[in-house]
Order: sequence, then C-alpha cells, then structure tokens
Amino acid sequence: MEFPKGKLSRIVSLVKDGQDILDVGCGDGALAQRLVTKSKKNRIVGIEVEKTRAVEAGKFMKEVLVADVEDQNTFELISETFDVIVFSEVLEHCRAPERILERAKKLLKGEGYVIICLPNVAFWKTRLNLLMGNWNYTEEGILDRTHLRFFTLKRRLSSSQGLDTTWKWCFQHIIA
Repeated sequence: MEFPKGKLSRIVSLVKDGQDILDVGCGDGALAQRLVTKSKKNRIVGIEVEKTRAVEAGKFMKEVLVADVEDQNTFELISETFDVIVFSEVLEHCRAPERILERAKKLLKGEGYVIICLPNVAFWKTRLNLLMGNWNYTEEGILDRTHLRFFTLKRRLSSSQGLDTTWKWCFQHIIA
C-alpha cells in the first residue's frame, strides 16, 4: 500500500542520518526505503504482523520481526535500543495504544524519541462528509474499516506515557 508521499517525507525529515530506527508496523518497507535512500548509515529494524509484507520490508532493513505489536511480549523479543521509534499508521488499529507506547519506550536510547503518525478524523473532507450525514467506512484511509481509534489534533494520544510531544499537522495526518 502506498501512503501519501507528504506524510512519509515529513517522517523522514524528522530522522537524522546514522540513527538506529525501529519501524513498528513497517508494512512493505516504504518508509525504510526512503530512510535508507536518505542515509545509508541509518540502521532499521521493523515489526510487521503480515509475513508477506515483512519479507518485502526486509529488502530495506537489517531485520524484520514478524509479530503482533499488541502481544505484550513482542517488544521483549528485541534486545537492542533505538534512537528513533516510528509508529506510522499503526496505533489507530490497536485496542490499547497507550500500553504499546509504554512497552516500546523501554527500547529508546537515552536521547531517543518516538515519531507517531495518526490519521486525522477532523480532516476537512471527512468533516464535509459528516456534515452531509455520511460516515462511510472505506478499505483504506481515514475511515479505514480496521481503525479502532480515531484522533484529531485535540484528541490525540496522551503524553502520560512520559514522552515529550510536539504535535504537528501533515495534510490528513497528525505527526508527533
């Protein structure tokens, strides 16, 4: 699946050269491909639940763990620490995103940071459709059938997980 180029470009811009990166829910490796293109020094590890997508992502990563991020043991399977942990288009699919962040942050290096990208349900097209009385789920996008959580710039994941956050807009997405 190809995500909007603006979102991936924004995430790539938040990563410095030569960093150790954990891409949670890495899909087919589209983000990793861009990160490696930016800097061959970036070392990327991924987590992906779908094996066929993990195989594709493995072309751009040091390693891909085929696992479900909602499994409480998934992050314990990783012995490394990271400069950056990326959750791009992942947490809205999870029953307990706060718990996942809590487990993941244990893998951060001292000055490490987390990048979170969430679909913005308050995007103008979604609002217009709602104004017209339409709340139609789709196969992908903001109203993806598999989304369990919905976020806006004001209603986002709380920073109670001990992470300093700066939230920004990126087209249809909210990035921290």
